[in-house]
Amino acid sequence: MATVKIETTALDELIVDSESAYPYETGGLLLGSFLSERAIITRYLSLPNLRREEGVKDRILISARDVLAAERLAGEQGLDVLGFYHTHPDGLPWPSAYDLEHALPAWFYLIAAIDRGRFG
Repeated sequence: MATVKIETTALDELIVDSESAYPYETGGLLLGSFLSERAIITRYLSLPNLRREEGVKDRILISARDVLAAERLAGEQGLDVLGFYHTHPDGLPWPSAYDLEHALPAWFYLIAAIDRGRFG
């Protein structure tokens, strides 16, 4: 299993996105590169949550069009899409049954609990 390192700039972007979206769930793609057994995340790309019903607080829906555009952007910058990040507002920072059902096998999935609007 590869280890994952998140560079400070990407982490800062991820924290700002997470806290500003609270109390709603947010997420995006983790861009970077693999070096041997290490994934280095150099960029976080926030993607809009298309959920508009009550589930927006605890579910995220990203359009295939947005993912494709992000993959193109990553390729133009010489990066790979390494995974997906999302928040669990006032929840626990581990995958729900729903998360596990919808995960892609080759990606890293990072989840953060946002407790009363603060990144944890």
